[in-house]
Amino acid sequence: MRLAEQYRTFGHEVEIASFHDVPNFLPGMSKHAYFPFHVANRLGRHSDFDIVDAASGDAWLWGSIRPKNKLPAYVFRSHGLEHAVHIETLKERDAGNIQLSWKYPIYWGGLNLRAVATSARKADHCIFLNEQEKQYAVEHLGVPAEKCSISSNGLTDEFLKAATQIPICDDEFPHIAFVGSFIERKGTKYLISAMNQLLKKHPELRLGLIGTGKHESDVLSAFQVDVQDQIRVVPKFQQAELNQLLGKYQIILIPSIAEGFGKAMLEGMACGLAPIGTDGTGLASFIRHGENGLLIPTRDTDAIVKAAENLINDMEMRMRFRESSRESAKLYSWTKVATQRLAVYERLLAARD
Repeated sequence: MRLAEQYRTFGHEVEIASFHDVPNFLPGMSKHAYFPFHVANRLGRHSDFDIVDAASGDAWLWGSIRPKNKLPAYVFRSHGLEHAVHIETLKERDAGNIQLSWKYPIYWGGLNLRAVATSARKADHCIFLNEQEKQYAVEHLGVPAEKCSISSNGLTDEFLKAATQIPICDDEFPHIAFVGSFIERKGTKYLISAMNQLLKKHPELRLGLIGTGKHESDVLSAFQVDVQDQIRVVPKFQQAELNQLLGKYQIILIPSIAEGFGKAMLEGMACGLAPIGTDGTGLASFIRHGENGLLIPTRDTDAIVKAAENLINDMEMRMRFRESSRESAKLYSWTKVATQRLAVYERLLAARD
């Protein structure tokens, strides 16, 4: 939606097909399965577009039956490659950390993966969020490297303006924020283990869990009882509130095991927080280890503790990362992202002339 809004500000006409168009009587998983049929029907009736930019597997059916070498051109857009998430999900299952529903291999671990792979192969061009996704698509999904490019997500100009005006001061004991859904993919198992140690060692330390999507009591119960008073849980928030919420913290920690991009981390960096993120995920596309933050291995509680201790104890490094991470975040506005994406569209259309 943000991208569409930006395209419109540049003078382009944009139509959006979304899950809001799907009949409400369909249950959750059925909506996902039905949506590509809705897209194919809509594009079959209205073909006066130059570009169809479709997320993941949403246009696999239309991409399979559309006339070749005719407009509209088809761009596949990843919002976090499902195959990468699937691989990490199976690792968590095999380690005994999660249990998967019997439904998982039918859709999320089956039909959906095939739909995404088909979409990527049938598209005229594929846009991925990071280099790892692109390489996986080339090596395992049969997508030609020459029709792939990398383009990030972004932050709104309004958010960046407000966030980057917040003064960076560090005259109190540093506190740590986690922003995102409190789910296994975000590395919560390892976050919990590490923070139990850190909070017990540093009674003055505070942890903020923001946007968990779960009730406070459910989140707190995952931590040891003797550190729960040091934790603040914010299940939901409005985007306009995030600057104020993060103003109480100096470090942002998101130890994801799979992440296509990591918008929440980038928002924290824009607010002037020193980031700790996981290498081998989309977070590594904008966190440069030792320059604007720290990268740690996935699934490594000891590495989380060590990185956090380094930032807690080294004020000079913490301040340097806070300032440099904010400058890094300024590079990721939706205006710049939209300009990059439009350049891809223009090259694609020019090649058809």
